[in-house]
Amino acid sequence: MPSSFHYLIDSDTFVGLFLPDDALHTTVVRLFDEIERQFQRLATTNWVVAETATVLSSRDTQATAIKFLTMIEEGEIPVLPITEELEQKTHSIFKEQTTKKTSMVDCSNVAVAKHYSISDMLAFDGFYERFGLAVQRVPHQQQ
Repeated sequence: MPSSFHYLIDSDTFVGLFLPDDALHTTVVRLFDEIERQFQRLATTNWVVAETATVLSSRDTQATAIKFLTMIEEGEIPVLPITEELEQKTHSIFKEQTTKKTSMVDCSNVAVAKHYSISDMLAFDGFYERFGLAVQRVPHQQQ
């Protein structure tokens, strides 16, 4: 059954959106503009929200993190909860990985994407491709 969501958003995308000096900022702003023009539906998870707020507070300011949380609270982007069932699936996916620096949040995104039949990630991490999920590619900078 197809999902009602076109993309599941990962933290790197939100960080790129909120930090103008982030390497992904221009790309992410362009993607969000295109998604808005095409009326595509986005979703994220409560774990991504927590991770993003933490990264924004760490890399920039607490005010930036609060601005992000305010956007989330205003409900523009649905936040899918990591239920007990999804958390168990996340643990299973995590335990199957053999490389160091594996992210639990990334594993939870895989579990959520599979559960909700979301085939595309608004993310820039090749990790998701191992699970058959499409990810964004950062275009080469044009001079």
